[in-house]
Amino acid sequence: MDEVLAVGDAEFQKKCLGKMEEVSKGQGRTVLFVSHNMNMIRNLCTRGLLLREGIVGSDDDDIVRVTSAYLQGEKNSTAQWEADAPRQMDCLTPLSMKIVDEDGAVVSSIRGSRDSLYLVLEFELHEIVSSFTIGCVCFDQEKNELFWSYATDTGEGSWPKLRLGKNSLKAKLPQGLLNKGTYTYHLLASYHFIKWIVEPGKGPSVSVDIDGGYSDSPFWQSTRSGLLAPTLEWEVL
Repeated sequence: MDEVLAVGDAEFQKKCLGKMEEVSKGQGRTVLFVSHNMNMIRNLCTRGLLLREGIVGSDDDDIVRVTSAYLQGEKNSTAQWEADAPRQMDCLTPLSMKIVDEDGAVVSSIRGSRDSLYLVLEFELHEIVSSFTIGCVCFDQEKNELFWSYATDTGEGSWPKLRLGKNSLKAKLPQGLLNKGTYTYHLLASYHFIKWIVEPGKGPSVSVDIDGGYSDSPFWQSTRSGLLAPTLEWEVL
């Protein structure tokens, strides 16, 4: 089963996972499950096989050990990506991605998630297509998919006016929301509900590390349980 969780809606994915469990347990057959979702790998698999460029990097019955080896090898991503040899994909040619601060300087790590950070995309458009949309998907260091964002998420009147040739887009990343860890933003692009141009998790990516500085509170100075770590305002009624 290759990336079954990357297609279809939640109901379709649920049916696929149920069928996998039925075949593997009820019929005593082996299911080869391929995915970048480490939580699902850990929950579903009893043995792991890690391949790097066609070579076996790990083969172990300890699935946690295999997934940890995979995640460790993924920590080479940076806060800036530039295409060495730009490649056209349908109407789009991605040129660069970067994470920057208020001054436009590339940032690879911050203390806490309250600093203002921006994701900047540069690309060429070879045709103006009304269904075209571009954005990003955010993953944490365990490969959990946290959120998607498109340039067309707002009312149509406020969409960026893209043009033929080179375009640059900037999006402010969420403040005071993310926990300690490494967060990776992958490029997304598609003809809306028609065709993928750059699929989730398969395009260029950039990363930022968050460590400490979560809150002004003396009670909260370390990593908090859970995927996210928002600071909510409480008041007496």
